[in-house]
Amino acid sequence: MNGAFVIKASEMQETLDGSVANFRAFFKWLYSCVLVLMGEPIPPNFEKTTQRSVMNISTFIQNFDCYGYEENPTVKNKFMMERIGQYLIDRDLTIKHESEGNDWAKLLEENECLRNHPTTMPHYPEKSIVQLLAMLKDSVFKVFKAPMRAINDAMATVYLYNCFNFGSPDIPMSSISITKDVMYFAFIQSSKRVQLLQVHFNETTAFEGRLGSFRFNQQSLAESLKILDLQFYSKDILSLLLNECDEPRRSCIFQLSIPLAIEHFRPFELDTEFQQYYSESVNAWDFVPRHCKMSDLPASRFAVSGTRRLCVLLSEDQRNIQLFELECDDEDVQEDADMSVVHSDDLDLP
Repeated sequence: MNGAFVIKASEMQETLDGSVANFRAFFKWLYSCVLVLMGEPIPPNFEKTTQRSVMNISTFIQNFDCYGYEENPTVKNKFMMERIGQYLIDRDLTIKHESEGNDWAKLLEENECLRNHPTTMPHYPEKSIVQLLAMLKDSVFKVFKAPMRAINDAMATVYLYNCFNFGSPDIPMSSISITKDVMYFAFIQSSKRVQLLQVHFNETTAFEGRLGSFRFNQQSLAESLKILDLQFYSKDILSLLLNECDEPRRSCIFQLSIPLAIEHFRPFELDTEFQQYYSESVNAWDFVPRHCKMSDLPASRFAVSGTRRLCVLLSEDQRNIQLFELECDDEDVQEDADMSVVHSDDLDLP
């Protein structure tokens, strides 16, 4: 199925190249007609019109408007860009890709044994790339279904502590393994507080836990910064996406030092639900040194990678991103306006 998806992607690329050629030929011809009607001289490179260009213009005009996307045959749908739009809909193609002149396609059509051979990548000429993607996901799931069942049968639960029962499965949370016996969990308790939990997995003694609650009060702001998202950057850093409550709102990438946060941890009973546990929160904005970076982009989510030393912000409208290169050297700093890259060389990370 992976090969079928690659073939469909190549088919879509060929269709896109053909559409671009048709658009170019059509607007070149249209511009020439406008110049003739205005009595203006036609540029030398516009005077020659080949037979292929005439065919491209004819194809473009024939397929310019509604060509079979309608749910109801009597009602026309909105215009979609020629043949490309049909590949991005979860529906069979209305206009199939023309394979004339393709020797391999002709060979498969004439030889059924070769076409049905298991080593020959299947091709679904009537399917869109969205349909092929769904089929690919399903095939990948089936590949791992048997190993997953075998692993599940070979494993059993040893300990179960229901200490993350918040009543909502959508609460943002992140975890990281420090050693085979120690793990950290971080979760957003409320929009203004984040909880850090340190759990010791020791078979000889009862499980031990330590918990810390943190807020982010900037001295220049009356209210605490709002916590939007969080993710462990490394074993020593928890990255948080903060947002100002005032307008215009700015976003902040805060790198919370776990060694500094551990100093404010308190023992915690693991069989106690967090809803019933209230710990005094600490203002992490006062930690020294403080590692943070402000951005003018009103963000909604983010992703960090300690291995690649990168952070990506996603805007609220999910149409723009900002990329921060963390821990970069001065000689490696480069600006890329096309990709909206912002290098935070002043982040001063260890």
